[in-house]
Amino acid sequence: MQNKRIKERAWVRVIQIIIPYILIVGAFQLLANFILGFNVEKNSLDEMTIWQKVILGFANLVGTCVVIWFFRKYIDQKTFKSLGFENICKNDIYLGLITGLLIIMFSFSVLFVFKQIYLVGFNFDFFNIIGSVLFFVFVAFTEEILIRGYVLNNLMISMNKYWALGISAAIFSLMHAANNNYGWFPAVELFISGIFLGLTYIYTKNLIFPIAFHFSWNFFQGTIFGFNVSGNNSYSLINQSRIDNNIWNGGAFGFEGSILSIIVQLVAAILIYLYWNKYRTVFKEVNSK
Repeated sequence: MQNKRIKERAWVRVIQIIIPYILIVGAFQLLANFILGFNVEKNSLDEMTIWQKVILGFANLVGTCVVIWFFRKYIDQKTFKSLGFENICKNDIYLGLITGLLIIMFSFSVLFVFKQIYLVGFNFDFFNIIGSVLFFVFVAFTEEILIRGYVLNNLMISMNKYWALGISAAIFSLMHAANNNYGWFPAVELFISGIFLGLTYIYTKNLIFPIAFHFSWNFFQGTIFGFNVSGNNSYSLINQSRIDNNIWNGGAFGFEGSILSIIVQLVAAILIYLYWNKYRTVFKEVNSK
């Protein structure tokens, strides 16, 4: 009876965490803005230096961990580690990093060959690169712990895993609705990103690959290859330009606003689905012998 009650109320906990999450993470953001001397209403992410973004990103991560730790311990009655940190495999880290790099590198090359983007020059800045690494690490951990680790984890207890995957992906997309130049194409792309990032999680219950890929995707997209990341502009090693903003190059939202990004992530999601279903079939056949 108790297990049935936990199963029925798992989706309710996703709703219950919304207001505490907004209030507590918002408080950490206000504290970070106070430390940085910002006027919250007038300063956007684009106007911050990379190290100011690092401080704000760290505040978001700490606030997120505090809220989810509390809910995990006292509401879910489970450990924080059980979100997806129980079986850490270095290969998942390498695979996530390499996959993100290869997809962005391939996409940049395609857009460059077809003259959708142009190479303007290079701007190497060691401290900006290090700051970008830290910032995007904080972003990856924050969003994956929240969306895949808590939301998707709980939804899968209450409903079919694919329904849970779709709902969590929609929430992931809507999280970015306040970003600059958010629209239909970015919304669809981010939804598919949520599907791709969640697919591995629903089969492994492990956050390592999604976190590594999420970081790699953002870092190489923005810091190395010069795209805006989810509508936000920041330092980049490669300076690129566009003749016009269109659905192929993603325009001001960045690569995530492009149809090419939708295609490559959709293909990646399909490959992940086929791989894990084939892997599970082989595993069952070996165990049955």
